[in-house]
Amino acid sequence: MMKMLDLLQLHQPKDNKDSRAWILASGKSLREQIDFLQSKLLQVMSKDELVNSLAEKADVKLKVKLNGLSVKQRLMQIKELRIKKGLGRHKMEKLTGTSGADWSSIERGEHIPSCRKLRKILGIVNLDVEVVCDRDDFCLRSIDNIIKSFNSEWIPLIVISGLLELYKEKFNVKESQFNTIKNQIINSIDQLKVLQSNSKPIKAIKEINEDLAKIVGAFAADGNFDYPDRIRWEDEYKEQLEALSKWLEASFGIKLKIKPSKRGKNSFTAGFRNKIFSRYLEIFFGFHPIDKRYIVDEPKLIKEQSLKIRKAFAAGALMFDGSVNLDGSVRFSSISKGFRDSVAEILLKDGIKLSISKKPDNSKRFGKYGEWYFCSSRKLNQEQLKKLSFYFDKNTLKRKVIDFYLGVYKISSAEDLRILFPKIRSNVDPTSLFNIINRKRKGWDIYQLMNKTNLSRRNLLVYLRILEVAGFLISIREGRKKIYVPTNISTNLYGS
Repeated sequence: MMKMLDLLQLHQPKDNKDSRAWILASGKSLREQIDFLQSKLLQVMSKDELVNSLAEKADVKLKVKLNGLSVKQRLMQIKELRIKKGLGRHKMEKLTGTSGADWSSIERGEHIPSCRKLRKILGIVNLDVEVVCDRDDFCLRSIDNIIKSFNSEWIPLIVISGLLELYKEKFNVKESQFNTIKNQIINSIDQLKVLQSNSKPIKAIKEINEDLAKIVGAFAADGNFDYPDRIRWEDEYKEQLEALSKWLEASFGIKLKIKPSKRGKNSFTAGFRNKIFSRYLEIFFGFHPIDKRYIVDEPKLIKEQSLKIRKAFAAGALMFDGSVNLDGSVRFSSISKGFRDSVAEILLKDGIKLSISKKPDNSKRFGKYGEWYFCSSRKLNQEQLKKLSFYFDKNTLKRKVIDFYLGVYKISSAEDLRILFPKIRSNVDPTSLFNIINRKRKGWDIYQLMNKTNLSRRNLLVYLRILEVAGFLISIREGRKKIYVPTNISTNLYGS
């Protein structure tokens, strides 16, 4: 059985500075399970004790005596207390350094003051709050959100963790039983969002599925933290970002906006800001907002999964850091040797033949560190090509080249060839080579074509193979020579 992701880890201690940073969870049966924990705990402790215990686990430095009231109701008592002291509203505003609008909101229970402001208020009126916090913090706001969670559809992860820990502690729950209860609760989480009014919920992914593994592979290859919580990709092929968008929407419900790059490049960018998704990358897969090019690798959690999931990770990586050559072979390169080795290991386990470099390619385009790479064999049979096709989304140009050699993607015109192989920059491309061959009905051998085109033998053979696979040419043996002649399809295509 696949190990469940511990979603409670998505809350981090740094979130306790302000409850607006808390991550909330919801689910059809989550409220019912949390109500069970609360009711059991309220049998052995008062509500004030439970609230203060949860607050302590959230690093809140205040103790409150609510006596069954909410924080809002307690704050509304300030007005009554100041009147008893004979203090006017304007006097309180001056003494506490509070604006008139804010003071009115405090007395209505609509504005929760910071700890620093609260200490000034408590120095004047007698509200049952024990102040031990020496920070300009928002501890009362945290307490308020803890209380609200007792009846809310959305429950902070820190509250869920706190309730679980208290339940284990108060009832001496064995570790195995505790883990069962915890996993049941995590499994009941359907959505996650941040405690902010503009936060949009995303789907809660509790296990590593293929789409998530592809996303992680794509991030390892070509994703970056623009700044904390914002993720960005850039690629010259728009359809690759569209495939990524499809994976993100299927997994998290996140839709990517793909735009032309503003950096003057012939490329496209896609990015979004989402704290929860960023936490997934950091907590579960070990990525952080640093330059990862030299140290990136397959995350430990992915390595522990089945080959099916690891293949999905490699697919994401190959989509963004791999290339499909004119002859249908695949090349993958990375400045990180560990990353190259991990992706190569996955393909080798999948039964794909590879040639793996023993030293980095130090060509100028790769900088001073060079890139480690591997290539698939140039003479792959149909079975091997079929396996390679898995690693590229079917709507991408890279996949179409492999499908072309598999006979799945059909060519019907010269323009189709130009679209499929747009990066051929020599004066003679497969289409112009065909035009040369088509002029001589008796056919050409390889040496005649080399003299006619000035192409290298290797490039010429690749072009000829493309034309044969497309059905434009056939090769005929004449002694030791191969003669290349147009097929009948040529008359229909070129009208000659």
